[in-house]
Amino acid sequence: MSVREWYKGKNVLLSGGTGFMGKVLVEKLLRSCTDIGTIFIICRSKRGVNPSQRIADFAKLPLFAPLLKQNPKALQKLIAIEGDITEEDLGLKPEVKQKLQQNVNIIFHVAASLKLEAGLKEAVDFNLKGTKRMLELALGIKNLEGVQHKTTVTSGGDSGHHLQQKIPYKLWLDSAPFYRYF
Repeated sequence: MSVREWYKGKNVLLSGGTGFMGKVLVEKLLRSCTDIGTIFIICRSKRGVNPSQRIADFAKLPLFAPLLKQNPKALQKLIAIEGDITEEDLGLKPEVKQKLQQNVNIIFHVAASLKLEAGLKEAVDFNLKGTKRMLELALGIKNLEGVQHKTTVTSGGDSGHHLQQKIPYKLWLDSAPFYRYF
């Protein structure tokens, strides 16, 4: 089965979709997996721009120009979800959380603070607790097939070393209570 076939009809939940890595991931999924279902993007309002507008603004980016030339309706698969990884329940309204738990198949968690000058509290809120909150949401997703986490450890450049850890889904689910220690 090809990657394209595997993603056919599957719905994705993405955090960090408005960041550098997130935008590249969105473009790649839309271009390479044309039969993908919906991509739900959790993001917050920023500088007076609401999540829906932030996602709509993707159409203005050069990154998306070739995709939109090929498929002008590609961005219609994107749904902005008002949320914030620094808040309990990711800042999701209960009805939105329920919708995600009923419809999502795959999670990409790429939201994080990359600020090296950030204080410990900010780094913990974004990078550690944000991941914990995403995993808590994942535990309630009925048809979850995979979780991909992009950590800031691997976002900083190419050191010549590559860290990759694969955890089989069932093993991850069985050991999920580990996050309660944070």
